[in-house]
Amino acid sequence: NLNPTTFVVGASGKVGANVTVIASAPDCPWTATAYLLWILVSSGTTGTGSGTVTFTVGINSGGLRTGTITVAGQTVTVTQGSALGCDIKGNGTINVADVQLIINEALGLIPAVEDLNGDGVVSVVDLQIIINAALGFGCASV
Repeated sequence: NLNPTTFVVGASGKVGANVTVIASAPDCPWTATAYLLWILVSSGTTGTGSGTVTFTVGINSGGLRTGTITVAGQTVTVTQGSALGCDIKGNGTINVADVQLIINEALGLIPAVEDLNGDGVVSVVDLQIIINAALGFGCASV
C-alpha cells in the first residue's frame, strides 16, 4: 500500500514530498518511477519491504497539469496548479468554465478509497481540500 496516493502542488513546485510504502512482507522488492520531466524521484527509487519514496515537482510555467508516479505497480497522482492564474482554459477570462475544470479534475483524482481529511469517509469535504489547494496555488488574488 501507498500513503498518500494523491498530492496537490502549487505552480512553484515542491521539494521533498514523501510517499510511504507499506509492504506486506519485509522481503517484497519495489521500484518507484515517474515518466515525466517535471516529476523527479529523488530517493527511494528501489527498496525492499516498507520504505519511503521522496520526489520533487518542478516549477510549472503553464496550465494545470496532472502526472503520476508508479510505485510497486500502484499509482500516486500529482496535480500541479497553474502558473496562469485561474484562467485554466486559457481564454483570457476567469469564469465558471475554469472552476468546472478544477472540480472535474478534483473529482477524477479522488478514488473511492481516498479520505484526504482523515474523517473515515470520502465526501465533499475531501473534494473541497483539493479545490482550495488548486485555487490557492493557482490564483494570485486568493
